[in-house]
Amino acid sequence: LILCIPALLTCTAQPAHRTGEGASTTSKHKPAVWKVIPAEYRCWYIRYDSTIWCWNNASAYPVEFPIGGNKAVTGAGGFNYFRVIDNHGSLWNSVLDIIPRSVRIAEDTLGRPFDGNWYVDAFAHTCVTIRADSSIWYLGVDAFSLFYPKGNLVLMTGAKMKPTQLSPPGMKFKKVVFGGFRVVALTTRGEVYEWTYGNHTPHKMIIPRPATDIFASHLDMAGCIVPDPGEHSGMGYPYVWGGRNSMYGSSIPFTQPTSVKALWKVRVPIKEITTSSNTVHYIDSLGRMFGIGFNSAGEIGNGHEFVNQYNYPHFPDYAFTFNDYENPTGAPPIQVGAGIVWKHLWSNNFYTLYTYAQDIDGNLYSWGRNKRDRKSVV
Repeated sequence: LILCIPALLTCTAQPAHRTGEGASTTSKHKPAVWKVIPAEYRCWYIRYDSTIWCWNNASAYPVEFPIGGNKAVTGAGGFNYFRVIDNHGSLWNSVLDIIPRSVRIAEDTLGRPFDGNWYVDAFAHTCVTIRADSSIWYLGVDAFSLFYPKGNLVLMTGAKMKPTQLSPPGMKFKKVVFGGFRVVALTTRGEVYEWTYGNHTPHKMIIPRPATDIFASHLDMAGCIVPDPGEHSGMGYPYVWGGRNSMYGSSIPFTQPTSVKALWKVRVPIKEITTSSNTVHYIDSLGRMFGIGFNSAGEIGNGHEFVNQYNYPHFPDYAFTFNDYENPTGAPPIQVGAGIVWKHLWSNNFYTLYTYAQDIDGNLYSWGRNKRDRKSVV
């Protein structure tokens, strides 16, 4: 089955120069979209002209979400709304409304202009950014209780905060990601730190060499990518930790980053990795994609699911219970889309129902609930 996005997402503009997002392409075609921002039930597409589009309130065609006439540089999905940084370093939130609109986060907790942002991640109603001095800033609902007590990571409730610096003074970071049990951050020196619930002080993880990337799950599992000795490509191999070891296929949980290179049978280094609600997907240096985790609703994308089977509750109705930990694939990860050369992955690990990927020709694919096979969407 092929689902085609209407012509409003056809690209006619040349890609703008940008850093940190891998906007260039090696294919002979210029793809319409260079970034996908998934949320639970909604998804936004950033085109190569740096405008943002989405199907909004049952609209027949995608509509543009304004960000003050500026260009979108990067973004992340909140709880069915986006957090997008523009080319001036300002942060915007989309608003769920009949008319597509967005609001800018104008100032920090001390009333100073909240600008200079170049990286963003989101988890339901909580958000982190990295600013020009490589410091991490935290805003939204303090569900992790990093500044205020009584946050709740299940209900995603807590004190509402304006942007406040989270990272200790002088520390410099290049990436930070939310998980359901922790916030994981990567320094410019390749060190990996995590913040856990109620603890404002980051904890340094023990790794053998500087990491090049990090990832964290909605479930109790996180990881980093560590190059082998002598590897200078910026790629590497997975180290994981966390109590939900069935997600990463281990018989025991790891409390510190532990190599799963052998367990996952990873033969070549990983160049891109992401997590959804129940899975980990990665693209290796050969352009192959693999997935591991819980495959209840077709989250892996290999054509199988646990829902809708005769032995599943509510069969023959498609009534996923949304229980975590159902139908683990086990190790090693499963190859997805054999024969396709993959370029990028996008997902959201807060109860997001779909994962998106792009091949080297710019075609977009998605899979997930009620769509267990990967299907082309552009």
